[in-house]
Amino acid sequence: MTGASGTMVTITGPALTVQGAVEAGTTANLTAALGAMAFNDSVTAATEIMLTAAGDITQTAAGRLTAPRFTASAGGGIALDRASNGLDLIKGMTAAEGSLLLRLGDNPAVVDGALAATQFLVVTAGGALTLNERPIATGGTVEISAGNGITLNSTELRGAEIRVAAGGGNLTATDVQANATGDLAFTIRGAGHTLRLDGGSYRGEHVVIAAGPAGDAASILGFSNTDFTVGTVLLLAAGGGIGEAGDLLSTIAGIATAARPLVIFETRRSPGALRDLDPAVFTAATRDNPALEPGVQPWQVNSERLTPRAGGRIFGTGLPGGDGSPAATRNAAGDVRLNLDAGQNPIFLLIDGGDATGQVVAGRIGVHGLPAGGRASGTPVVDLTGFVNGFGGTTAARFGLTTATPVSGQALYRINDCVISTLNCVATAIAQPLVLPLLNNFSLQGVLPSLDQDVLVPNIAEEDY
Repeated sequence: MTGASGTMVTITGPALTVQGAVEAGTTANLTAALGAMAFNDSVTAATEIMLTAAGDITQTAAGRLTAPRFTASAGGGIALDRASNGLDLIKGMTAAEGSLLLRLGDNPAVVDGALAATQFLVVTAGGALTLNERPIATGGTVEISAGNGITLNSTELRGAEIRVAAGGGNLTATDVQANATGDLAFTIRGAGHTLRLDGGSYRGEHVVIAAGPAGDAASILGFSNTDFTVGTVLLLAAGGGIGEAGDLLSTIAGIATAARPLVIFETRRSPGALRDLDPAVFTAATRDNPALEPGVQPWQVNSERLTPRAGGRIFGTGLPGGDGSPAATRNAAGDVRLNLDAGQNPIFLLIDGGDATGQVVAGRIGVHGLPAGGRASGTPVVDLTGFVNGFGGTTAARFGLTTATPVSGQALYRINDCVISTLNCVATAIAQPLVLPLLNNFSLQGVLPSLDQDVLVPNIAEEDY
């Protein structure tokens, strides 16, 4: 069916199957009032395609949909999952009783309307994808992916799990509200790009924010004025570095009050660097326990100043129960710049030969790395200011550990100008001298009064006086 230029095409029926090509000069409006809608051939509209069905909406390989604007509403599910679709602006889609699957071609696409489903919701774009100021919600998984960058502007994401992934290009999220009852991930799979979070809030059990694959040296992660609420663990990863000068304060809070989630900054460039979180390794039982001292918490860095507890977990040792990543090295890595309030949650900096600077509030700090070669003598590797375990000043340094050795290397890891893990700000705990009080004045004078000279002392002759 073909409509003349400037003509709307309207097709209505109890159920609807498109067996021949439909072309509309303006809008193609198709309705299946009582049943399903299926596309076995193409529909093209110069202005907009509008679909309404009481049941499911589906398409076969030949059922290509092409229009500058698109809306769809189904009483069942929607499965428009053919890469041949050429839809530029999505004004809204609802799957009232089922899942929503939408695949778009390589041209840039914009979602500017609400997307809703009762099961899972998947949007896949071959090119760049922009999502604007509308809710995307489902009772199942939300999965957004694009081949050439993703931009989210004041978007609200809600689901059991949320996964946003750019195959290439940058991923930029501004004032996004992402709330997952399970796991949440914002990632860039390709190398050499930037992932940036400005404002917004992110909530999930296992949360991964990662730019670039493991081994990549050029991808950068930045976040500013961003709030994270985490159940078990938050991983922030980028081999090119994390944080930028001028970033506003961000916060990290735990979902539960009875346990404190791990916060991991990963800038190593080794193939084994962390880019995801194994829920069998990072379990709820391995979170920090507020009732335990820092040295006996489940997760630690591999420090000579710590004797691992039975059943404890160590970053970067390759030992059973660890995170599976490599041991600390002096290899080049990305730098970390912090402006972060993590409350009483533990922070781990997996930075190899990278640096870490900035302001921080944390429950404890662990640094996995060794000073890179070629540094100017005495230049700090870690140079932080802030509060640790509620203490500022020199006391904050007591609540941290580093993998660095010997003492000269350990002295390059500092908070509030004190060497991390020291008691007296200068000497590391392993080198602390045992200070004994030295007596520098003494007297042989007795403390009792002298005896009367007329009193006889037994077994002492008079000539002995």
